[in-house]
Amino acid sequence: MAQIPDFGGLASQQKTANDQAATQTNWASRPNQYNAFGSTTWGYDPTSQQWSQNTNLAGGAQGLFDQTMQGQQGLLGSVVSGAPQANFGAQQNVIDAWNSLQRPGLDAAAEQQRARAAAMGLTVGSEANNAIERNIGTNEATSRNQGILQGVNAWNQLYQNQLAGFNANRGALGDVTNVRNSLNPNAWNAKVPTPAAYTPETIYGAAQDTFNAQRQNENAALAASQGNTQGYIDALKAAGGISGLATGAKDLWSAGKGLWDSWGSGGNLPAPVAFPDLDYGDMINFGL
Repeated sequence: MAQIPDFGGLASQQKTANDQAATQTNWASRPNQYNAFGSTTWGYDPTSQQWSQNTNLAGGAQGLFDQTMQGQQGLLGSVVSGAPQANFGAQQNVIDAWNSLQRPGLDAAAEQQRARAAAMGLTVGSEANNAIERNIGTNEATSRNQGILQGVNAWNQLYQNQLAGFNANRGALGDVTNVRNSLNPNAWNAKVPTPAAYTPETIYGAAQDTFNAQRQNENAALAASQGNTQGYIDALKAAGGISGLATGAKDLWSAGKGLWDSWGSGGNLPAPVAFPDLDYGDMINFGL
């Protein structure tokens, strides 16, 4: 009979083989790398069963990296605090200054126009005098609007200056960040080709296959044995079964007994021994 393998023990051995193959595959795909900027190394902690990747910069690269970090922090503060904050209300001083500069000229022009109207004898309320007053008012409104426009232009210029400074800081921040990122040794490492996976030994499967083959051989032998037994049974049935064989044996016994008796009565042989009459049960006892 096929001996049943210790599948529990084999499973434990298979796990060990699988773990070893996985470890070999991991080591093959995690080489340590070194270049002018630093190194990238791998480590494995058997206690936690965790892999770790360590990146270290070389001396010069580490110093430059530290400088870029400091510059990045300073520029980041400038970007955050230097966003355009120009307020139109803050430009009221430009408008007020414009109006103050225009006031003497407006007053002088109005006085000249009124004096000319009086010299012409124009009375207050007349159409001609009203036209002069409207002209004086138009000059006043035009001057105020020009003051507002000057304030808008001053605000826009201030905003553009602030925006230019903000964008400059942002650009510098991006440049410093790019310099810092370029110092990453991983960016300069050669690409590691993917290794072929290590295949573990099939301990458990081999034992299972062997056991199955032995069982199949035993089943085949059992089937052949059962086939022979069935042949014996079929032959027995053809002879009439147990009773038919017993009857034939009894007839053969009787014929032999009669022949012996006849030979004995003729004097050719010693006196025959008396054969008892045998029945079916006697033949079975004698193995007939």
